Amino acid sequence: MPYSSARASPRSHRFIRHFFLLLSASWSLLPSAAFTHSGGVLRDRSSLSISRRCDYSRCDESRRLLLRRQISRRAAQAALSDDAVAVSDTHPPAKRALTDVDDHTFSSAVLSGSKTVLVFFSASWCGPCKLAESVLEDLSDELAGQVDVYRVCIDSSPGVAIEYRIRSIPTCVLFRDGKAVDRVVGAVPRATIMKTLNAYVN
Repeated sequence: MPYSSARASPRSHRFIRHFFLLLSASWSLLPSAAFTHSGGVLRDRSSLSISRRCDYSRCDESRRLLLRRQISRRAAQAALSDDAVAVSDTHPPAKRALTDVDDHTFSSAVLSGSKTVLVFFSASWCGPCKLAESVLEDLSDELAGQVDVYRVCIDSSPGVAIEYRIRSIPTCVLFRDGKAVDRVVGAVPRATIMKTLNAYVN
């Protein structure tokens, strides 16, 4: 007698239902990263090209978001490695510290010989002196061999400060052939100091 669904027993219906549930569960357990559908045929995903695996039109929203995060993470890691190499290759050299002179060494360092010397009068407690000192350290490196730059602390060497009438700090006094020829008062820009030096340096 032919099979009729109308006469099938409830036990047969339960068996068919359980069979399809088991088949669906088994299908969902297949690794999605290893296999994919193409024309109704299950194929190995490793055989697909990279461009097809990265095709956004074939990805759902969650896979698309995961792809974007991976690309962003790799780009960030590459940028960090490039920056690290750039920093290590272009690390600026240390600035040359200014040479200190005092009441005892001032005459032999500054006044002797025919040379151009810039004397920086400052103190450790002076805030604007820190700014001016940074500018003078750069100039000391740039003008090495043309201008000698020295520093005098007015607290430890008051005799020189009184002799050259230093009333405020920071003050830079320019000496040429042992004589004071010009001065710059205050934490002035680099261009101001260079303008004064250029008038005496060939």
